[in-house]
Amino acid sequence: MKDLHRRKDLLASLIEKLPENNRVVLDYLFKFLHQVTEHESKNKMGAQNLSIVFTPNLIRAKLTRVENMMLSGAVSLITQAIEKGSLEHLE
Repeated sequence: MKDLHRRKDLLASLIEKLPENNRVVLDYLFKFLHQVTEHESKNKMGAQNLSIVFTPNLIRAKLTRVENMMLSGAVSLITQAIEKGSLEHLE
């Protein structure tokens, strides 16, 4: 549980460092992906599947080894953001 909080804090700090326009687009993306999950019975794309596809593309910055290790479990955090349709719980 402690490790999850550290990952969440690290991800939140990375999001805070983004330019405002990028944060707005990211928040819009999570809202859109949340809408995609509402049709999971037809498209087979639930929050977990979407986060597996999108996490590597969202988190590809040049991070230190420690940061990479901490974000290795970021899929679960991205899944939560998609389920909620918002970045708010990460910040």
